[in-house]
Amino acid sequence: MLIQQGNYAWAAEDADGTVEGLFGVDPQDKAFGIVWMVTSPAIFKHRKELVKLAPKWLTRLHKVRPLIGNYIDARNTIHVRWLKRLGFSFLKTDHDYGFERRPFHQFARLRS
Repeated sequence: MLIQQGNYAWAAEDADGTVEGLFGVDPQDKAFGIVWMVTSPAIFKHRKELVKLAPKWLTRLHKVRPLIGNYIDARNTIHVRWLKRLGFSFLKTDHDYGFERRPFHQFARLRS
């Protein structure tokens, strides 16, 4: 297995060191970065910690770029609610997005 290390990527680990998620920001230009997160279902065991730590990490991601955003599958309602709670704005819905041509929401957040 090959693991690439980037400057703006982090791992979320359980107490025993098991990686339950990866997240980061990919700088696109001087102002905008694509924010991303990939997790296993095990992350849901740590909902309270995730809610508590998310604002701290958003501040860190915003140090990389003042404007961060991405697209999210419109069917992913749990994470859409979470992004809204974190202060992301939903800009538009592309109804024919990606390989499967499904509805995706574009979201973004500007550093305060």
